[in-house]
Amino acid sequence: MTEFKTQGRFFLLSSIFAFHSLSDHDKNLIAERCQILDLKRHDLLYSKGDTGKYFYIIINGSVEIFYPTSNDNSRSEVVVDIMRKGDTLGIVSILEKKPHSFSARALGSVRMLVLNETNLNFVMEKVSSFNIIITRILSKRLRITQGDTERKVVESSIISVFSPDNEDIGSKYAVHLAENIINESKKAVIVIRVCKTNTIPIRASSKIKNISYDDINTALQTIEKYIFSYHFIIIDTPINKKELSEKIFSESDYCHYLTYSDNITESEFIKKYSLKSNKLKSNFFKYIKLSRSKGLPEINDFAKKIAREVAEVRVGLALGGGAAFGLAQIGVLKVLEKEKIKIDMVSGTSIGSLIGAIWCAGVPASEIEKSSNEINSMYNLIKLVDFSIMPRKGLINGNNIRKFLEKFLGKKTFEDLNIPLRVIACNINSREEVVIQSGGVVDAVMASTAIPGLFNPIRTMDNMILVDGGIVNPLPVSSLTIEGINRIIAINAMPSPEDVVRSNNLDQSIMDIFINSFYSLQYRLCKYSAQSSDVYISPILPNSAWFEFFRAKEFIDFGEKVGYEKIRLIKKLVRK
Repeated sequence: MTEFKTQGRFFLLSSIFAFHSLSDHDKNLIAERCQILDLKRHDLLYSKGDTGKYFYIIINGSVEIFYPTSNDNSRSEVVVDIMRKGDTLGIVSILEKKPHSFSARALGSVRMLVLNETNLNFVMEKVSSFNIIITRILSKRLRITQGDTERKVVESSIISVFSPDNEDIGSKYAVHLAENIINESKKAVIVIRVCKTNTIPIRASSKIKNISYDDINTALQTIEKYIFSYHFIIIDTPINKKELSEKIFSESDYCHYLTYSDNITESEFIKKYSLKSNKLKSNFFKYIKLSRSKGLPEINDFAKKIAREVAEVRVGLALGGGAAFGLAQIGVLKVLEKEKIKIDMVSGTSIGSLIGAIWCAGVPASEIEKSSNEINSMYNLIKLVDFSIMPRKGLINGNNIRKFLEKFLGKKTFEDLNIPLRVIACNINSREEVVIQSGGVVDAVMASTAIPGLFNPIRTMDNMILVDGGIVNPLPVSSLTIEGINRIIAINAMPSPEDVVRSNNLDQSIMDIFINSFYSLQYRLCKYSAQSSDVYISPILPNSAWFEFFRAKEFIDFGEKVGYEKIRLIKKLVRK
């Protein structure tokens, strides 16, 4: 086991979905008390029976939970569960003053944030919102007092499915959701149908249990029997027994609400069913609006998409800035396409937002490459630049770049994209990060690529002045983690100071000096963001410069080469 480390803790804590909603002040306070722990493959974190001394938050990698058994003088182990990024360990032992019920070891390289007992108590005393997070974790770990050796999983997630319009809709969705979770994650899932009279087709891979108790306590006790035996318990909730449904909702980790009717907000749902909002997860309620004309195929589509989210197998792709260096990202996209790597969400900053937006719109990487290769000379590059006659806010208007984007994106909004996209910009008035995920895609990309002083900024309807997102988040891993995505590929095309020194001529122009200074600050932020990614790719073409868009083929070919060098790690990430 390596020594504790202390750098970059705030950024690492911010990368975890459960803690992202904390204020910067609270995250800073926690980060000051945390330590970073790195484990190597097969390093033992703790053994069954050890005294609990630390609260662990997994940042990257996987931890195997197991307990040793002995039978006829031969020792063996029973693997109970695999914990991954965003999961926590040790909270029951440290707060309940109990020895660890299981042993834990690293399956590969693992990075964790760690709080000892003293610092955990300090944080719980000072940060009330942290206590809410801990309470939610404890509520899952302490649901029942079932014997340790009976457990098959460390914790279960209970998902209540509710469709007030039609009993069959909820039942079909519940079964299809179970099937897709099993297909995506190979985890154990059971569907419990509570007081249901309708029939559904029996599926081969998921277990279905029917219970018909009108007594609420009896029904809940029956459901509790399956906790720690299944990773996911999906409850097909009755629509005509309000009191029973309310109790099921209150005991659930998530509720999926399917309806043909008009939108219902989470707050309206909570009020209607008398739930306590402070005890619910931040992503407790999922509203699913159905179309009456599409029927079962639409239910199946929703179930398949949401199963990847529920099973936490979604893969995110973060595309950074870097001007011409960023063209190498197109080469990596070619690799992902050829190897059929499914990407569930893309985030992009600066040129990463431009490439990402076009790709998310369904344009193949080869087509993006073809258009990039058309800028094959300094003359063609200059034609793309429309200088302001009387510059007041930027040297370049950006109208030609907008036309280039509209050729691929037209009037598309974020809702029209094939892959969900998050575009990063900076509100220069407040110096804050802005994550754009609605409205016109072209406008968002124009804002994200507006290098201050070089391009005109973009003014929004609510009077924000938006410029290049690289100022605040040059490698937007965090915009994926706040969506609950915990498998992240990050492509950083931002050159290091050493790369710049090797590539630069001694006779630099004023623009070279400005851009290289700009990127040197961003590179430090990229290093912190990279720690929260699972696969980090940095395709920096040697002896190249930020403005050399006319060398697109070289950049793209180099990106493809580096992408293939990382493909084994990418495939391992996708299937783990």
